[in-house]
Amino acid sequence: MNKSELKTIPVEQIQRGKYQPRREFDCEALQELADSIKSSGLLQPIVVRPLKDNRYEIIAGERRWRACQLNQEQSISCLVKHFSNEQAAEAAAIENIIRVDLNPIEVAKAYQRLIDEFGYLHEEVAAAVGKSRVKITNALRLLKLDRSVQEYIIAGRLSEGHGKVLAALSHTIQRELVTKCLARNWSVRKIEQEIKKLHAENNPAARRKDVNLKHLEKTVSDQIGCKTAIIFDEDKGSINIQFTNLDVLQGVLNKMNIDINRLDE
Repeated sequence: MNKSELKTIPVEQIQRGKYQPRREFDCEALQELADSIKSSGLLQPIVVRPLKDNRYEIIAGERRWRACQLNQEQSISCLVKHFSNEQAAEAAAIENIIRVDLNPIEVAKAYQRLIDEFGYLHEEVAAAVGKSRVKITNALRLLKLDRSVQEYIIAGRLSEGHGKVLAALSHTIQRELVTKCLARNWSVRKIEQEIKKLHAENNPAARRKDVNLKHLEKTVSDQIGCKTAIIFDEDKGSINIQFTNLDVLQGVLNKMNIDINRLDE
């Protein structure tokens, strides 16, 4: 990369960066930035790279450029750097992900562009933006969502957490669950439970396991004389024994050969 140069460039000679991941700009926030620039001036120049025909492409600072346009300013202070395409893509991703509050879909698309166009591995994307490989992989899962579901996340009606648990499902089931989720204001935990129910309904082995657990619950309840609930989920489980008073608890413990009076010994 060649030495950078600080220049004042006419606004009309500057264009948005093709590697800019942000597509949505909050109009109110942009006007606030424009008012701040009008009052205090542009405190930090935008970063651009030179193109052909005396034009420049924004690497970092599109919001400041747009705010200056709102103020009808004729020129803007720029730091000109000679970026390659790969350097421009990485710089735009880092600048926006770290400094601007992108929505989760925009973040995922920024990561995916580095992977598709420049052959980055997940580990290399993680190193470039200062996040863990797992976070990069999880973020990219959002791109497997149905387009309508992605739009709900962009609009803030669904969280990134909702999207991650839905991503493994078919688009048809995603849309069905999202309709219920929005209508009933489901949490991420609730939608996880609904997905597990769907899996159980479509899995005969899981249904048999459920019948077996109910039979075991009845057997244990009859044996100890208290209502018992057995919860089992893949590799962990718990037994819940309900009792009405300490005398009943003592009776249950006696059947287990546990003397509550000797626990302090």
